[in-house]
Amino acid sequence: MPATAQEIYIQVIRTLSPTERLRLATPILNELSQQNISVIEPSDTWTEEDCLDLTTFSLQYAATLFAESEEIPPVQVSTRDSTMPQTRPATRFCP
Repeated sequence: MPATAQEIYIQVIRTLSPTERLRLATPILNELSQQNISVIEPSDTWTEEDCLDLTTFSLQYAATLFAESEEIPPVQVSTRDSTMPQTRPATRFCP
């Protein structure tokens, strides 16, 4: 019998199909999200700067992928404009 989470993953979870893995992950994540336990260390959370860096990189990468496409023009990425309204990202990981 596996003793650690890593052993369980290697011996059991990794052998499952991607569909079965998702079926297993869903109830685990649903249960964790309903509990008010703090398993996330503050150092593991994303700062606003982290989110901005990720967004900038993602837009630059998308611009390189679609640069030759006539349907989607290249995206010009610049630093945050102070005149733009500040909105919160949809994800709960970013501040």
